[in-house]
Amino acid sequence: MRHISKRKQPLHDLYYAVRREFLTKYPRCWVYPDLPSEDWHHIERRSEKNLCDIDNAMALSRKAHEKIELNKEWARTKGYLPPKPCVPVTPDYSSDGRNERHIDDIRKELHGQSSALVATRI
Repeated sequence: MRHISKRKQPLHDLYYAVRREFLTKYPRCWVYPDLPSEDWHHIERRSEKNLCDIDNAMALSRKAHEKIELNKEWARTKGYLPPKPCVPVTPDYSSDGRNERHIDDIRKELHGQSSALVATRI
């Protein structure tokens, strides 16, 4: 059974070629410069669209990569991961389908704050 589909194989091959060149160009870890780089870290979530994008990549040691993955809030403060996306506040609905939270109540809570986009962190 194929691990990579025939359709994705060319992208897979390109990724490993670009990755090898990137890690050769940056042989030291960007977080711990005393360690060698071993991993290609995608800052934004990896997708077919940004798989080979070096502007979305960091050269990391295994130690640094594990620290980033296990300490996501710390990594966000350092720019190693993107900030959490903002999502619109969704109204609470009672079981009979009525909106329990009135817009005027929301505006009162936001009094003095910019209400162009009411958002909250996930």
